[in-house]
Amino acid sequence: MKQSPMTEVVGMTGMMRAEGLFHVKQHPGAPVAANVADRTVSRETHSLAGTGEKTRSTMKLIILDRDGVINEDSDAYIKSPEEWNPIPGSLEAITCLNHAGYRVVIATNQSGIGRGLLDLETLNKIHRKMHRMVQEAGGLIEAIFFCPDVDEANPFRKPNPGMLLEISRRLKCSLQGAPMVGDSVRDIRAARAANAWPLLVRTGKGARTLERDAESCANVLVFDNLATVAEYLTTDHE
Repeated sequence: MKQSPMTEVVGMTGMMRAEGLFHVKQHPGAPVAANVADRTVSRETHSLAGTGEKTRSTMKLIILDRDGVINEDSDAYIKSPEEWNPIPGSLEAITCLNHAGYRVVIATNQSGIGRGLLDLETLNKIHRKMHRMVQEAGGLIEAIFFCPDVDEANPFRKPNPGMLLEISRRLKCSLQGAPMVGDSVRDIRAARAANAWPLLVRTGKGARTLERDAESCANVLVFDNLATVAEYLTTDHE
């Protein structure tokens, strides 16, 4: 049986796995998410910071890959909080998107877990550092979805669309035309399969992706980095 992607939501301070249940330790008033076998239930009780008068029903969704989009990538994987370093301008870009009414969600393959390079607690520490630094920049990442599996047949591992479809299901929002920002062909293919709008950045593996797989990148808008994506999406092009 394939696992559903695991989810980490704003306010989470740790995750513990026991008998197929992901228990969440959280701050008071934070969202609650639990994964029991392949059945997922969620309850969100907080409001987004820094989004003015907008409510969830009027906010837009943007999905970001993590490594190579928000933080510097590494072919040796990001295995500790010390190895997680934001790309210049990426944290401010998330803040810009928040203020423009975007719900920012991350969808990331984390096969380093499946390869035994790090464990869930270490991944949580990395994500706590990322949440803290984004919040210090005035922004908010609403949720992180990740797939720890190395099996390419796993429907939740990009380029398969399962992780993005799970985001749509949990957040009860359509992916039609929703921007999905990535640095690889995996991200492009997952976005297309989920009917989202693929955008490519040159950071991370992006420049290499453009050189090696121009056909897959056809008709995909390309940006220097997440900051230029945010600028484009928050500018009136009419």
